[in-house]
This record gives sequence, C-alpha cells and structure tokens, in this order.
Amino acid sequence: MSEHTELIVALDIAERDQRRMAADVNDWLRASGWSVRSASANGPDTLGAHADSFRESTWSSAPSGAILCSVEDSMWDAVSDMEGPRCWQCDSEIADEDISHLGDWMSGPEPVFTCGQCGAVALAGDMNVASSVVFGNPGITIQCFGYDGIALARRLLTEVRGSFANRWAYVHRQR
Repeated sequence: MSEHTELIVALDIAERDQRRMAADVNDWLRASGWSVRSASANGPDTLGAHADSFRESTWSSAPSGAILCSVEDSMWDAVSDMEGPRCWQCDSEIADEDISHLGDWMSGPEPVFTCGQCGAVALAGDMNVASSVVFGNPGITIQCFGYDGIALARRLLTEVRGSFANRWAYVHRQR
C-alpha cells in the first residue's frame, strides 16, 4: 500500500521570512478550523473540523490526519508518479526537452514555460504541478487516512490563496 501526502507550498517567500510565514499559516490553520494544536510540543497538528466534510464514507475505521506548515528542504515533489508540469489552460504536459529546466529552479530563477499545444505562457509553479515538483518554503504537509486528501488539499489551497497574498502550489506525493 502506498503512502499519499498532500503538499501546499509557498513559492515566493524570501528565506528570511519563511519561518515567520510558517508560524502565521499554522495560526491561521488553527483559527480557521483546519487543524487542532498537537498535544506534543514538536508534533504536527491533527486535522480539524473543517476537514470533516472530506471524510470518505467507505473508510471502516476512524479517520486520522496530521497537518503542519513548516520550512524544509526547498524541493517538494510527487516522488513515484512524478511528471512534468501541465498547462493551466489545456492540461497538456510540458515537452520533455523543457522539463530539464525544472532542475535549474533549485538554485536559480523559476522557469517560464510556453505550452506547445495552446501557446499559454506561465511560470512553472503557476501550472498544474500536482504530479510534478516545485521549489519554495514554507510548505503545508497533510497526511490523511479516511479522507479524500486530494479534494481536501484543493479546497485548502483555495482558502490559503485567499488568505495569504503569496503564490502557492499543490503537489500530490505518492511513495
């Protein structure tokens, strides 16, 4: 059985501001009902009542989940199902020869891609990167069992984007 983790990553926070932003996001997650403070001083929070509408009815045991915004290694990727970014407009995958530019992002500027199908132009992180890789910090890590994790993460992404004036991307990690 594979492990699934949902990742929501800030793409444009200066390194000096990342820890403060992570703390602000964790405070917001608790205040908005997405998380409940962990009993452990260093542990992740548990999913809060706001996540309840994403419970799967077919799950036989009590659902469980953990959520935490933290500063980690700046690479957040899909791992086993990784592919290139997909066009935000027509959902075509970026050409193989362009995917190599994602590696340049690790230590340089975020690449800009032009879709070979429809001509749409976007920064890599503004594309559909759910099965790809992004570089940034902080990131929200969500592990949930008995929840529709993808739907939960997409709703949370919308709310995070509405509450914080930064660029955020979603990646679904599968190991």
